[in-house]
Amino acid sequence: GAPQPNSSPPAIMELLDLSPDLLALLLAHCTHSDWAHCACSCAALRSAVGDQRERCLSATELSLGKLPLLLCPSLRQLSSLRELRLRRVPIGDAHLSAVAGLPQLSLLDLTGAARVTNNGVRLVVAGCPAIEELHLTFCECVGYIVVLEAMRRCPRLRLLRRQPEWMDGTFLTPWGEEHTYYADGAFQFSRASESRGWVCQCRPASLGAL
Repeated sequence: GAPQPNSSPPAIMELLDLSPDLLALLLAHCTHSDWAHCACSCAALRSAVGDQRERCLSATELSLGKLPLLLCPSLRQLSSLRELRLRRVPIGDAHLSAVAGLPQLSLLDLTGAARVTNNGVRLVVAGCPAIEELHLTFCECVGYIVVLEAMRRCPRLRLLRRQPEWMDGTFLTPWGEEHTYYADGAFQFSRASESRGWVCQCRPASLGAL
């Protein structure tokens, strides 16, 4: 019979005109929902989406400043992921249950995650045995008690940050005291006549100064 006209929409045809490298770059900036729609369009796009998914599953570093919250459960599939940056992503404790299933995760940045609480951090501490860096700056609902728990339960943990980097260090005040501020939120003053603060007293001495 007569050849059937191509039924692909014009936008799909334009996509198929792209080189494989450009198509992969385009798909890298799409959501998983977009991938699903593309995969249903034709065999060529289905193959490209499959390739992109394989790259995603083998990723070792991920920065998701605009992570759709529905994708959080998919993180469990990224078993090789070592670094995950979720700065200012509006996630809560429920979303961290997926992060807690990443066995090789060594760095987690939750800076500005205002809805994360002590319970969410406890999920990460319990489920990420390889964690080395944990960033909790501006996590308003996370208290120092969970910092102490993380230090006890995570043998590889070398940095737990609860304040901006510019605040770290020892500073000489105009009245002659030395004030030392640590990344985890602990502090120490050189004065001998007043308490140095509960947080500093609780900080393990083995961590030493900066």
